[in-house]
Amino acid sequence: MSTSTPLLFLHGYWHGSWCWSEVIAHIASTGRATAAVDMVGHGLRAQRPQSVNARPFVPQAIAAEASPVAGVDLGQAADLLVSQIKQVGVVAL
Repeated sequence: MSTSTPLLFLHGYWHGSWCWSEVIAHIASTGRATAAVDMVGHGLRAQRPQSVNARPFVPQAIAAEASPVAGVDLGQAADLLVSQIKQVGVVAL
């Protein structure tokens, strides 16, 4: 891989592109192009489960709560990711 090849960072569950900010700043300081994207239903605009803020906290409630991204299937999530990859120019698909 060439060092001119841009790097794309993806987050894990309940995270967003924000979790890569320090890593991206460090890598970008070396001159390497970087980008981070939010997966569908994640990131700063994500809808958090209501049970997370309930008091008293009941672990079983979060396990039973419907996903905040209900109605989005894997294909739609993949389409969003591919469109973001094209927008940042990481790869030509």
